[in-house]
Amino acid sequence: MIAQFGDADFGKEEIGKDSEGKPVFRYRTPDEIGNCKREFLQQLLQFELKPSIVVETKNGFHFYWLLKRNEPQDLKMFEPIQRAIIKKFNSDPNITNLDRILRLPNYLHLKDLDDPFLIKCIKFDPQLCYIQEKLAITLGCDLSNLKNNENSRRFVVVDNKVKLRNDIVPLNNSIDIYISEPQMPKEFDNLEQVIAFLRQQDLFQILRIPSQPGKAFNCIFHHDEHPSAVIVNDRGQYKYFCNSPNCECHYKKGLDIIDLTSALKSLSFYSTIRYLCEQYNIHLKNADTKWAEEQKAKYISNMELLSYQMFAEKYKSLSRVIRSGARVLLEINQIGLENITYEYFGFEGQNVFFFSNRYLAQRMKL
Repeated sequence: MIAQFGDADFGKEEIGKDSEGKPVFRYRTPDEIGNCKREFLQQLLQFELKPSIVVETKNGFHFYWLLKRNEPQDLKMFEPIQRAIIKKFNSDPNITNLDRILRLPNYLHLKDLDDPFLIKCIKFDPQLCYIQEKLAITLGCDLSNLKNNENSRRFVVVDNKVKLRNDIVPLNNSIDIYISEPQMPKEFDNLEQVIAFLRQQDLFQILRIPSQPGKAFNCIFHHDEHPSAVIVNDRGQYKYFCNSPNCECHYKKGLDIIDLTSALKSLSFYSTIRYLCEQYNIHLKNADTKWAEEQKAKYISNMELLSYQMFAEKYKSLSRVIRSGARVLLEINQIGLENITYEYFGFEGQNVFFFSNRYLAQRMKL
């Protein structure tokens, strides 16, 4: 679910500058933090546009304004609105990026193991959703520059997916990934080798860009009056760079074939790898096949154990504890069985998969 959000932290306050001009902080006492929390929460809940979700952390709050699913959302507007939230609520000035990890309710804050704090959701109203323009206007956020450059924005968010706007014609004749056919079958031992191979593919040919390494051309992601994009071959790996700060692809590290395919086709990283493997006729040898079989055997063993009557007889106390949740555990293992990927995506040798409570409830018809 897409949202604009903020992070208010009252654990410390700035009390001055040192000899080098760096800020000096002091840590607030628990009573002082409590007072700050009460004052802030009153201000937050009196705001004209009530937050959809408020989560209490050890030293403050995380607060969210959910965005309407059926309304287009513009990634270009995200950071200006974030900065307006920071200015309005004097919250953490670093909370301006999309890839931000916030705390989950009902989990312990354990930075200080001797003083854990249970994260709590103190307001949850998922029906309370907004459009970005309304948030921007209420927060006093100036979007005139964005409006003036509306035709330069190629990425929008629709139905929670990043998509390219189809009402803007790029300067290039086409904007897609082109891979010569046919491709000879290729085998690799592991996914790291696959990724290394993909990054060595010539982006000039793949994007059909008639240019030379290091020579600027019109960026394929925005209307580029002055050529601002380049493709660089860095030690055998191709990277796409756009030097225009108004471009959504203005990244210091550049975009490789995986990044570009993911953006152009609105695919996840894993789905992008699968797509490119299909295009290049890439197959993995027995390394990941063996790992996948081990993961499959693990899930099946778990499911058999949970269903086995001898388990209930042998572990009577444990069986009583998990009896009501055994069906849920069985379904979770089934989801894992259906979502075995590659060892590269795992953690400590184990398969990793994600799902929502809603998805689980739908599968179990709860």
